Amino acid sequence: MARQRYLLAVEYVGDAFSGWQAVPWMPSVQQVLETSLERLGDVQVVGSSRTDRGVHAWHNVCHVDLVSDVERPARSLRGCANQYLRRLKMQVQVLSAMKVSEDVHARFSARERTYVYRIRHGTDQVSVFEHGKVWHVRRQLDVEKMQQAAKAMKGRRDFGRWRGAGCQASSSLRTLDEFCVHRDGHGSDTLLSVNARAKSFLYKQVRMMVATLVACGQGSIQVQDIEAMLQDKDYPIVLPKQIAPPHGLYLADVKYDFPILNE
Repeated sequence: MARQRYLLAVEYVGDAFSGWQAVPWMPSVQQVLETSLERLGDVQVVGSSRTDRGVHAWHNVCHVDLVSDVERPARSLRGCANQYLRRLKMQVQVLSAMKVSEDVHARFSARERTYVYRIRHGTDQVSVFEHGKVWHVRRQLDVEKMQQAAKAMKGRRDFGRWRGAGCQASSSLRTLDEFCVHRDGHGSDTLLSVNARAKSFLYKQVRMMVATLVACGQGSIQVQDIEAMLQDKDYPIVLPKQIAPPHGLYLADVKYDFPILNE
């Protein structure tokens, strides 16, 4: 019996799962993928990013360790998983698969991760196609102020005030290579995309930062407050109590030093 390792790119709709990580009370993406492959042998799935319940993924990555006495090409794993997922109408799909050496790790070998958060703001009702897919903020937002705030947060910073309870990271220093707000729409009901790219993020960091941007766009936080909180640990905390809801967040991409291709 030999162990073989594969790297899989997957997409999923987050509200159908408890999140990435397996829990006993609700299906998780990790659990569903392991079940879809278990007829091939003993399997263990490890994700690059453990998304929370309700968070979607356009392109998450995991590695699969398969213990089997049969050498299996990567395409057989992709086909086996997708056949099972389609049959049960699961809202997850394997996009690509490739065989890798055992020193390739989905989480620790990742070079960068990109998240996109989508916001629809204004008083007009949201399309039925966007329910559960965007955060609808009914107040009009000052997009220019949000863009200024995002610019202030870009770079290497101590994001200790933007880490969720239970975060296990030993350091709150992170480098945001990209953090920006794009306007995508027109009129009073505007669609915004917040792009965040870094090697790694703190627990719930992106959703907490997005909530800060929205508060800035509503006028309850000033850009100067954000700059001061990043520079002075003793500056009073003026962050919103509620973080951005999970259903507006998408894991858009995970990159490595090599492309993930179908084999």
